[in-house]
Amino acid sequence: MRALCDAVLALAWRSAPAGEACHWADGYPLNVILYVSLLQGIFDLRDETVVLDEVDELLELMRRTWATLGINRMLHNVCFAWVLFQQYVATGQVEPDLAGAALAVLAEVAADAGARQDSPRDPVYARVLSTALGAIRDWSEKRLLDYHEWYGNGGTGTGSTAALECALSLALGAGKIIAESVHAGHECGGDRVDYYIRCSMRSAFAKVLESGLGQEVSGHQRDVDDTSGILTQLARDTEELAQWEREGFSPELRRWHPFPAAVAAVTLHGCYGVVLKQYLGKAVCLTDELVRVLHAAGRLEKALVQMVADDDGEPVVREVVPYDVESVVVGFLRTWVEERLRVARECLLRAKDTESWTARSKNEPYAQSAVDLMKLAKATLDEFFAIPVSARGGMLQDLADGLGAVFQDYVSFLASCGNKSRLLAAPCCHFDHARTAAQTAIAHVAEVAAYRLIFYDSHHSFYDGLYAGGVADARIRPALRTLKQNLSLLVSILVDRAQPVAVREVMKASFQAFLMVLLAGGNQRSFTREDHGMVEEDLRSLKRAFCTRGEGLVAEEVVESEAEAAEGVVALMGQTAERVVEDNHPPLSSTVDKIPPEWKEAEAEAPGSPSLPAAGATDGRREIPQARRRLLKMESGSPRCSSLTREKTGSRGNLGSCPGGGNPFCR
Repeated sequence: MRALCDAVLALAWRSAPAGEACHWADGYPLNVILYVSLLQGIFDLRDETVVLDEVDELLELMRRTWATLGINRMLHNVCFAWVLFQQYVATGQVEPDLAGAALAVLAEVAADAGARQDSPRDPVYARVLSTALGAIRDWSEKRLLDYHEWYGNGGTGTGSTAALECALSLALGAGKIIAESVHAGHECGGDRVDYYIRCSMRSAFAKVLESGLGQEVSGHQRDVDDTSGILTQLARDTEELAQWEREGFSPELRRWHPFPAAVAAVTLHGCYGVVLKQYLGKAVCLTDELVRVLHAAGRLEKALVQMVADDDGEPVVREVVPYDVESVVVGFLRTWVEERLRVARECLLRAKDTESWTARSKNEPYAQSAVDLMKLAKATLDEFFAIPVSARGGMLQDLADGLGAVFQDYVSFLASCGNKSRLLAAPCCHFDHARTAAQTAIAHVAEVAAYRLIFYDSHHSFYDGLYAGGVADARIRPALRTLKQNLSLLVSILVDRAQPVAVREVMKASFQAFLMVLLAGGNQRSFTREDHGMVEEDLRSLKRAFCTRGEGLVAEEVVESEAEAAEGVVALMGQTAERVVEDNHPPLSSTVDKIPPEWKEAEAEAPGSPSLPAAGATDGRREIPQARRRLLKMESGSPRCSSLTREKTGSRGNLGSCPGGGNPFCR
């Protein structure tokens, strides 16, 4: 024993000079363990959450052991913070004051750690600091990474957000000290809280999902319909979880994070998006259950996005990957429509290949393929409108066009059995040439008869008498009376089929005779601009005679077309020579070259009835230039007209004198 005592004394005194403290228990970790045991004596044995009133005296007594145990103030603060934290945990976290006291001591520890950054580090202090604060941080983070489980209703914790606040303060305080003194670069503050929120939300979502899957396993339900129901319920549960987060935890977390509710909403949106993507990857066609899942996902997305907006979470909005429910629905709906149209086309091909086209009975006189196609179309449309989708406008048109094409193909196939021309005998063609010759002869006879009626039989009242000696004394009324009598007689003689041809030819001859009176009427006729109104009125009367007395045999537009040339010539009568010269841009020689030969001959003949021109000899496109030429010729005696004529035509000589004294339509 004496030898043992001597050995212990030698170790205790070590090689220290005389008068210094004996090092009985100042070695780590024995000294810290002993000192922590002493510090635990400040709590009341009857209520471990209460600190004794004599705590100050007790701490003063414990301070006297510092020299023996090798403790200083910095180690004391670390050990004291650990004891308070340990007591807070041991008593079930029911006393927030203990956590508050631990945080107050941790503030002193942080000050001590900051003061020693520039001085050489004590290895014992560093080990004690990292061990104690590391344990505090690890314990706190274990709960913060799943704070919904530990601090939510029904969890193992107190169910109070005060405990969450204490855990956050302890974790962030301890983590900050460790980061600054031991492990520089450890993230803290808002970034760490962001990490806690995301991890806890994922854990809570996983538990909700496992709960739904557990019900499926317990009920032995494995079909797609029940999976769709689970996802629909999961969307509702996720929305409730987000609401619980915003109301229960976000107000406390906002102390350390600017938009905690937004981070939670974004995390839940991503979690449900992963599950939804897996579900859609296994879906092969559009069903009512799939549509319900997509609608539930759309409602959840709207709620979560609104939650982000309400929490001013613009920095995390970019993390939201939209579910794009409408596009997914449209894609599945398009696939569904294409599949149904494919089935309809297969039914059509089967009908073409195998249909016997024999009616079942007299009561069912139709082919079975027609019944099958109609049933398929009705079932397709019923299923289409039963799908609860709002954006179906374009798809409905595509479906209708596809079914319409199938039915059109079906009907075309039925109609391809042949045509009646294959069954009829070839028509007799022995008299085709005779029929053509008869039609040509009818047209020729009608033309000759019409010109004879106007230019020969009626010449005394039409060509010879119209406007002879003056317009006012020889109007067209007598000629119209004769024309109407002849038309009535002509209609009464001819058969119905020949009447339109004959009346039309009489109309052509009448308008040609009227034009010849104006343009080649001989020396007994002369016109002035004052005659324009009467001539125009006579032309209207002539047109009206064929519109009203033609018994509807000639259409009004045909009458207007035939009278177009005459109307153009009459319109020139109301113009001055200067205006006509201004409008006559082509040289006079080119205009004269276009005069029909028969009109040149008519002008050269003596006054009186001209020879009968060839049928159809007039050309309406040449009559107006002819009238302009005659107008220039009549006005050539005027000095003003001569200068204009030389300017426009380049002619130096006089075109001749006008016997009519300046009348543009005299001869």
